[in-house]
Amino acid sequence: MKHPMAFAALLEPLSKRFECFAIVRNPLATLASWNSLDWFALKEGHSPIGEKLDVDLGRALSIIGEVTDRQIHILEWFYDRFRRFLSEQAVIKYEDLMTSRGRELAKIVSAAEQLDEDLNSKNVSEFYDHKLMSEIGQRLLKRDGPIWNFYGRAAVEALVSETSRGAEL
Repeated sequence: MKHPMAFAALLEPLSKRFECFAIVRNPLATLASWNSLDWFALKEGHSPIGEKLDVDLGRALSIIGEVTDRQIHILEWFYDRFRRFLSEQAVIKYEDLMTSRGRELAKIVSAAEQLDEDLNSKNVSEFYDHKLMSEIGQRLLKRDGPIWNFYGRAAVEALVSETSRGAEL
């Protein structure tokens, strides 16, 4: 399915009929990416298709006033659904995909065991607002909940540190 929000909203029934997989990414990098795209509804903390397909998500977002809090809620919604409806083996971390040079995709297609691609992580992209990343990172580190379903706090701390070093150069 092409649209991640629709996929996540429909994941419960889809996972009962099909073998489903998800790629997750460091939560801070995900939020930085969302904030780098002016045309992207998630930049404002909304997802029209997600809110239409999951009325509870829409209701929850309608009472959250601050944009970053809405974005974090959406990301937690993703992570919660992936944890509930997918097996641990069906979730691929973006960072593992990069370091394995693509071979991590062998979880989905065995032929991927032969991959040896030159992949570069974009978790600290030049297009991301590094000051904003640092601020969001500090907010994430104060939270509990589904945001930590796939990543420990150390992963966000490392990205905050890497972002800070990049901003100093």
